[in-house]
Amino acid sequence: MKDCQIVWCRMVERYSRLELTYPSDRQPAILGLAKHMASKRQSRYLAGLWEDTLISDLAWRSNALTREAARRRRS
Repeated sequence: MKDCQIVWCRMVERYSRLELTYPSDRQPAILGLAKHMASKRQSRYLAGLWEDTLISDLAWRSNALTREAARRRRS
């Protein structure tokens, strides 16, 4: 299960950084990934979180966002 959680976090980070033509396309794209991932995880997708890893998902934050915030503080 941990492997699926790691893969999911990486996919969300990558999709979040994409420069899609319309930013509003990002959420539907992630939902499509979630539908595909649900069959592998055997878990319910709950608006951006997974039922089987709900507690750790609530505490998750993107490493990309953390690096960006650190870069801004240094500037």
